[in-house]
This record gives sequence, structure tokens and C-alpha cells, in this order.
Amino acid sequence: FDNDLSKDLSGWFAGVQITWNIFDGFLTKGKTQEAQARLKKTQEEITDTSRKIELEVRTAYSNFIEAKEVLESTKKVEEQAEEALRLAIARNEAGTGTQLDVLNAQTSLTEARTIYITAMHDYTVAKARLERAIGYKSSFEKH
Repeated sequence: FDNDLSKDLSGWFAGVQITWNIFDGFLTKGKTQEAQARLKKTQEEITDTSRKIELEVRTAYSNFIEAKEVLESTKKVEEQAEEALRLAIARNEAGTGTQLDVLNAQTSLTEARTIYITAMHDYTVAKARLERAIGYKSSFEKH
């Protein structure tokens, strides 16, 4: 057996090393169970969030429809008050009505317009909330 390390060695050398943990103290099983628990929790959070979004959309839609109906109704009341004022003025000019009738009709019209403006505000807010709930971005938000 020759002990000379300075000799020229020629040829190819190759090696492979494989490590396989036969028993890891249930570490892999524990990590798998932990990952499954995190997955289940995440899925439950997704389901919960989906339900909350659905409720928000349904509520916003219901409020929007209600606000739209109120707006339409108050518009009709405003139109009727305008017509009542027109008739009160015509009766006053014809001598069959009084100035008090005209003033009362003007007051009624002012009240009807105030209610209509409030309904318009409520409708606009309800529409914006619905759009937000469904993820619609207005032109204002896009800039």
C-alpha cells in the first residue's frame, strides 16, 4: 500500500449522498396538522367574510330601492304642491281665493321641496353605499 499523496491521480470520481430521516419524532405529522388547521381557519374566515359581504350588498340594495321609491314619491308630492300653488294664484287672481290660500300653498311647496331634497340626498347616499358594496368605483375614485 503506497502512502504517497503527491502521486498523479487520473480518472473520474463521483459520489452521491442520500439522507433519509426514518423517524423525526412526528415533526412532519405535526407540521402537516398545523398547516391543515391554518387552512381550515382561513377557509372559515373566507366563508365568514363572504357572508358579511353578501349581507352588506343585500342591505345596501334594499336601502337603495327604498330611497328610490321615497324619491319618486316625494317628487310627485312636490309636483302636486306646485300645481296647488298655481291653482291658488289663479283663484286669487280670479277673486275666488285669498292671499292666505296663496301663502299656504307656497309654504306647502317649500316643505315639499325640502322633503324632496332630503330624499334626493338619501337616494344619493344609498346609491353610493350600494356601489361601494358591489365594488364599483365612481369616476371620482378613479382619479
